[in-house]
Amino acid sequence: MCVLLVRRYSVCLVSRTMKKIIFFLVFMGFVGSVSAQNASMEKVIQEVEATTGLEDKAAIQLLEKARLAWEKAKWPQDSSYAKIFHYLGRRHRSLGWDKKDQNHVKKAIEYTEKAVFINSQKRPDVSEANLANSHLNLGLLYENELLPQDIAKGMWHYERSLIIGQKYPQKYSVAADAGSNMAKVLNVTGDYEQALKVAFVAENLARKSNNPEKRSSCLEKKSNALRALGRLNEAETAMKEIIQLAESSPKQIYHGNALANLAALYYEKKEYRNMEIYFDKSFEVFRKADFNYGMAMVKTNLGYLKNALNESQEAEKLYMEGLVLADTPAIKTRLLDNLAMLYYKQKKYSQAISYLQQAIHTFLPAFAEYSNINSNPSPKTIKYCAEKNYLLDLIENKGKVWLAQYKQAPNKAYLSNAEKTFLVADQMIDLMRWEHKGTQSKLFWRNKTRSIYENAIETCYLLKDYEKAFYFFEKSRAVLLNDKLNELGAKQILSEADLTKEAQLQAKIDELRNKSEGGKAGTDKTESELLMAENAQSDFIKNLEKTNPAYYRFKYDTTTVNLKQIQQYLRPKGSTLIEYFVADSLTYAIVVSPSSVKIQTLRFDPNDTQTYLRLCAKDISTKTELNEFLAVSNRLYQSLIAPLNVSKGHVIISYDGAFLPFEALSLSVSKPLYLLNEYAVSYTYSAQFLFKNQPEPNFWPQKSFLGVAPVQFSQKLNMLSGSAESIERIGGAYLWKNELVHQKATKNAFLNQASGHRIVQVYTHAFADSTQTEPHIYFADSALKVSDLGNASFKINLLVLSACKTGVGKVAKGEGVLSLARGFSMAGIPSTITTLWSVEDKKTYLLTELFYTFLNEGLTKDEALQKAKFQYISTYPNAAPSAWAGLVLIGDASALPSNTFWWWGLGGLLMLIVLWGVWMKGNLSVKH
Repeated sequence: MCVLLVRRYSVCLVSRTMKKIIFFLVFMGFVGSVSAQNASMEKVIQEVEATTGLEDKAAIQLLEKARLAWEKAKWPQDSSYAKIFHYLGRRHRSLGWDKKDQNHVKKAIEYTEKAVFINSQKRPDVSEANLANSHLNLGLLYENELLPQDIAKGMWHYERSLIIGQKYPQKYSVAADAGSNMAKVLNVTGDYEQALKVAFVAENLARKSNNPEKRSSCLEKKSNALRALGRLNEAETAMKEIIQLAESSPKQIYHGNALANLAALYYEKKEYRNMEIYFDKSFEVFRKADFNYGMAMVKTNLGYLKNALNESQEAEKLYMEGLVLADTPAIKTRLLDNLAMLYYKQKKYSQAISYLQQAIHTFLPAFAEYSNINSNPSPKTIKYCAEKNYLLDLIENKGKVWLAQYKQAPNKAYLSNAEKTFLVADQMIDLMRWEHKGTQSKLFWRNKTRSIYENAIETCYLLKDYEKAFYFFEKSRAVLLNDKLNELGAKQILSEADLTKEAQLQAKIDELRNKSEGGKAGTDKTESELLMAENAQSDFIKNLEKTNPAYYRFKYDTTTVNLKQIQQYLRPKGSTLIEYFVADSLTYAIVVSPSSVKIQTLRFDPNDTQTYLRLCAKDISTKTELNEFLAVSNRLYQSLIAPLNVSKGHVIISYDGAFLPFEALSLSVSKPLYLLNEYAVSYTYSAQFLFKNQPEPNFWPQKSFLGVAPVQFSQKLNMLSGSAESIERIGGAYLWKNELVHQKATKNAFLNQASGHRIVQVYTHAFADSTQTEPHIYFADSALKVSDLGNASFKINLLVLSACKTGVGKVAKGEGVLSLARGFSMAGIPSTITTLWSVEDKKTYLLTELFYTFLNEGLTKDEALQKAKFQYISTYPNAAPSAWAGLVLIGDASALPSNTFWWWGLGGLLMLIVLWGVWMKGNLSVKH
């Protein structure tokens, strides 16, 4: 037994010993294998890094060998593996660009996207920081394709590079490069406001990375944006800083570019001697560097100056010398365009058209029909053009030349060609507007494109093409307001989750904008965060546009109201619509009645409008002042209204520029005989605003009236004594009413409770003028700015803003007055009564209460306001126009929609219940 036990123990001991030996041998083999594997990996990584000194083809061969070795060994797909793909992408990009080989470009995209995919994994062995480099390279690849869909991808990758690079100090230089490229594209597409923001962030990153070359590049994009926005002194400061940085750079072309850009700025500042000095300096730098593009650019710009100074022979000589040097399509296009406009100035219109067609073809090779001077690029070709702003200049110039040729030799074919060309320009303006983010950029382009609509309207006037004329009148005004209303309509079909997300993104942007002092340059951190928040919102909206086709259709609806539709709108009341377009030398007016259309040219002294507005707002108390007022108001009547022969009744006016109260125009120069006596007047931003923004009757009853009167204010503002009592008197006529008075009249209470009431009456103070200051309206606790309404939507039929100057604001050409009233219109309110100047409180209360008296009698809004003013004038016969003419109606003038259908329905239901009860009672009696 014992022997057996010892034997079993011995066997067991041997077995355990063998296992240990085997384990040890296996372990050592594994360690050796791992060590060998690590050694092999390190060797491959070293070989990958060693490719940096090789030519592209040799580097690609070694990198492909490294990739295959890595994949065969099944090593982890970490940051080193991603680097192989990044390097491969970079080499193929270089070959693709050098040889203009699309296959290499496609491989570059494929490999670089693989690097992005690997480093985007949530694992500890990958590198998020390296994504900054890969995204930058993808941005360069997609932008180089010069197709809008690819440029959009390129911008997305630049943005990712900028966002990621800001997180890692070692990548600040890469992020600055991405930001500089973003700003360049934004400048090219005309979104100067956004370009400025991006360039500001990128320059700070370049400064932190101590990279003068990158900083110079960012400053150039910044100065270009400032220049385009007309901020010339700031642009000059930035350019001089670039020159200082460029002087120490070994790349002298940068120095030449900086000098040339400063010279171009001096042209805009009309400092022509400085311009020539700096162009000569830049030409010398380019000549030494043997840089043909730069020399051709200088010849182009000097020729432009000589043409402007009427030295046409010298200009033509410089342009021809430039064409010999031109070695890129971009500079050749500019030279051909400038030559065309030189011949236009000399009235050699056939030559001008020929050169413009060549310029368009050079710039847009897909425009194959250029040899036919009657042809224009197709919408599809235009859509895929990256630099639409420059193409727009070419198209506009072509339209101008056709129009001028008609005036020289009247031939309707020339006019037809001009009209077709301006329609192409209009399509381009729509495409460009949608590419812009910033409001200031959009307003800049509304102003810049105004000359296109002026020439288009003149063309249609000469052709007697009233349908197209009306179209161009409409496209010349309040288009951004219409875009906002389209956006509000599109939001109605979004899910609650999408609406919540959109509201959160907007709230974040608003918070950061307030921190950065209303969009001015704040701290680096705040500006970077604001840029990222705006880009996050942009990505969200772009995703909505892709995934929700109905949202896209609503938002980008370009259809405009046509003559037939607006005539149907006017028919019920027999109203007449008058739209004005104030050009440099004359004014066009289109008059649309239910049964006729006509266009007339008018002339008046623009100074008269300023005098008229000044006297309207003044409490006229002397005979001299009255005579001055009657003289100027009668001159304006004779210029703007009398020639149109408009029938008495309802008139809707869409003026162009500062808001004029037409009701106070006098038909007589010797006594006050106001236009108010002839017409019930309302105003509109455009016919499109009326047509798209009509109030809808509700089946279910709405709360009828909300009255708002803070009375006292936390700011140092005068008390509005009597305003709460006036609210109570007005509200007495309504069954369902709410009042926000005294301390209850807060900003948030107004924003939360206003929607859902048919009528909202506000008595308060407001601030607005014609400067850059943003209009705002005061509540008991704080002020509400126009920008606070950017994301709001109000279901209100009528808003009455009884506060000083709520109809006043900066005049933006092509958009109108940027007032508080317009801000509320952008929030979807179809009718607003607003004030154009300060009026004494008690007079305001009386006039407002009279308006409600007539409104509640069922009159249309324009008639109710007309009768209120009649009543006021009959009560105070000597009242100056300042007391009553400043209260104006903007938007829909129809009577308020009633809820009578709901009451009839309720009455019918009650009648049915009674009849049913009688029937049941009869049946029970029979059964009994």
